[in-house]
Amino acid sequence: MAPKKKKGKKGRKKKEEPEPEDEFFTMRGEQLEITIQNLAEKLQNSKMQRNTLQIEKDMIHDFYQNTREEIKELEAQIKNFDTKMQKEEETHNTLVVSHLQKVQHHEFEHGEAIELTKYEGAEIMAEEDKHHQHQETTNRNGKNQKKEDYERND
Repeated sequence: MAPKKKKGKKGRKKKEEPEPEDEFFTMRGEQLEITIQNLAEKLQNSKMQRNTLQIEKDMIHDFYQNTREEIKELEAQIKNFDTKMQKEEETHNTLVVSHLQKVQHHEFEHGEAIELTKYEGAEIMAEEDKHHQHQETTNRNGKNQKKEDYERND
């Protein structure tokens, strides 16, 4: 069995502490009424001040929240703009590479065309040289023939 608990004394009342004496105990009724009015005015002013401070605090809090939201929106816009710039830069780089490849291809084709033209020009010049030599030989032979004919006729 568990030991029994001791019972406390029931109905024991604490002694009431006497109110401390202050300046209001020595005042007259009129002075007390004036003091009560002054204290009521101070209380009212304090309540108004507290309400004003609470309103200001709420305004500052709302301003802070609005500013935070605007910052988040602006950061999102910056992030979107950054992403857009990166995509455009990638597209630009792709276009630049493509353009450079086209330029290389055209330069190669141009070089090939130059070589072909040189080769064809060399062939034509060789044929023209042969034709010129043949023509010169023919003209000299014709000149010599006519010279001989002229000398015979004289």
